Amino acid sequence: MPTTNCNPNGLKSHTTRDISLITDSKKDFYTNQENFLGVMFTLLTRRLIEVQESVDYYDEFIEWLHILEQLQAKYQDVNHHVMIRVFNDPSLMIWNSSKRYLFEIQEEWNGYNIVPSQIVDFDSVKNLNDDEVVNKYCLMFNNCEKLVFKPLISAGSFNTFVIGKSRETNDKASVDYLTNREENLKIIRKDLSESCQSKHRDRKLYIVQPFLDCIVNDGEYSFFYVNEKLSHTLQKRPKDGDFRVQGEFGGSNTYADLSRFNETILANGQHLFEKIKKEKSPNSFILYCRLDVVIDWNSNNISICELELLEPHLYFETINPNDPSVAIQKENELYDSVVKHNIA
Repeated sequence: MPTTNCNPNGLKSHTTRDISLITDSKKDFYTNQENFLGVMFTLLTRRLIEVQESVDYYDEFIEWLHILEQLQAKYQDVNHHVMIRVFNDPSLMIWNSSKRYLFEIQEEWNGYNIVPSQIVDFDSVKNLNDDEVVNKYCLMFNNCEKLVFKPLISAGSFNTFVIGKSRETNDKASVDYLTNREENLKIIRKDLSESCQSKHRDRKLYIVQPFLDCIVNDGEYSFFYVNEKLSHTLQKRPKDGDFRVQGEFGGSNTYADLSRFNETILANGQHLFEKIKKEKSPNSFILYCRLDVVIDWNSNNISICELELLEPHLYFETINPNDPSVAIQKENELYDSVVKHNIA
């Protein structure tokens, strides 16, 4: 990422004042770093902030976002414009930080579909044995054979498990170090129990979904909106015998040319982005947005797996893997936009 005092990997160096960059860890090429509430940030300037991923210190990060909201309310010019601009806006990131937003979309946004989902809390499983827990949710999802459990707040498939109705249908690839449903359900029960005393309950609550064969067969697709325009698309597929599409688990992330999608699918993605903008960030610029979806190629419908509005990995490197300068140019364009909106 760009800094004012050096030029890593060919990125531009800007001297624009009052810009900060939050990052998840110390980097050799970052200078003038400070630590606030457990969040490392590089002082490029002071008034504009681009947020980087911070899963490892979620509590502090959410507190930081609320502080930014308070500062935005406090420091405004004579026309009531915020003087501390954050990309993306703190309220948008707070909304996106827990997968509860999926249920808001399903219940309140007409015409937009999510992958079928249900929140799992301690009360919903405390009086059920393992078989009863699994059967309960399998019946809920048209008597499916396997389920996916994941925390409401997580990244990178952390504590994400595939659990079948029986040991025979259980997917042993659901985690690398645990190979039976009893161990997986034990972890889930422990987290759910701890949620009752947790300050941020969503860190210990789970979401359950039916296991989708289409993710194994076709993968999921990501639509990237950069500077509020569709930039590029990606196909993410798990390796054989797994269900996780992340590269660290052997999944493949491949650039998908826009010509692969018909006008209806592209329009559905655009309508979803515009809905996010209208409902959640009408007065603030959305620097980046990633829509993770599965596609029904027969109906052209898309179902939302997740929205990513606070994770800046935009996979620019997949656009032309043989020419790293393309990714660098995309990074520069992104940063130019930050500078533009800071001085506008």
